[in-house]
Amino acid sequence: MLSLISIFLEVNQTHTQTFNARITSGLNYSQIRGDGLSGLNRPGLHAGLGLNLTTQSQWEWNMELLYNERGSAGQFKIFPGSPSGGISLKYVDIPVYVAYRDWFDPNMEDSGFYRMRYIVGLSAGRLLESKISNLDINPHGDSAEVLREFSKYNFSWLLGTAVFLNRSFSVHLRYTRSISLLFNTKKNTDIRTNSLLESFLTFRISYHI
Repeated sequence: MLSLISIFLEVNQTHTQTFNARITSGLNYSQIRGDGLSGLNRPGLHAGLGLNLTTQSQWEWNMELLYNERGSAGQFKIFPGSPSGGISLKYVDIPVYVAYRDWFDPNMEDSGFYRMRYIVGLSAGRLLESKISNLDINPHGDSAEVLREFSKYNFSWLLGTAVFLNRSFSVHLRYTRSISLLFNTKKNTDIRTNSLLESFLTFRISYHI
C-alpha cells in the first residue's frame, strides 16, 4: 500500500502533469465466503471522492476516499433495502490504483481523449458498523461472539474498467476481493465457525470536475 502511494507521488517530473478530481456514486453487490450464503446478493451504497494524476504517457495514478456498504444476504435484491438475513457491513475505504488509458478518440473534445481505463490496485478500509441478522453463523454459541471478533481493518485488491462518455462523465465496473479475513478462526479457536472473506462487485458513475 505504501509503495503504491509512493509511486503515486513520485511520477516523472519531466512529463506534463494534470490533477483531476471526481465525485463518484453507485452500488455494490457483495458476498462473504464462509457464512453459508452464496452469491453477490447484498446491494449497498458506494459513494465518495477521487483524485487522479495524468501524465503525457498512457498511465494514470489514482487515489479515492469512499464509503462502502457491503456484506451478504440470503436473497438477491437490486437496490438496498432490508435483505432477508445475512451480514451488513459499513466501511470507509482508501483505494490506491494505477489505470492504463486506451481507445484514443481523436474526434473527441479539444485535441482528442482516451475513452477507456483498465485499473489494478490495493485498498485499505476501516469498519464503521457491522450487524448479523437472521443468520445462524455460530451454531454452537451466540452470533454476537463472532461479531465482536470482526476485524476492524480490511485490506483488498481490486480490478476494473471504465468507459468515458465524455470528459465529464464515466461509468465503471470494479471487482474487489479482500486479502485480510473479516473473521479468522485461527485467532478465535474457541468460536466454532468458518473464517470469513469478503468480495464485491461495484457499478458506478463518476462526474469529473
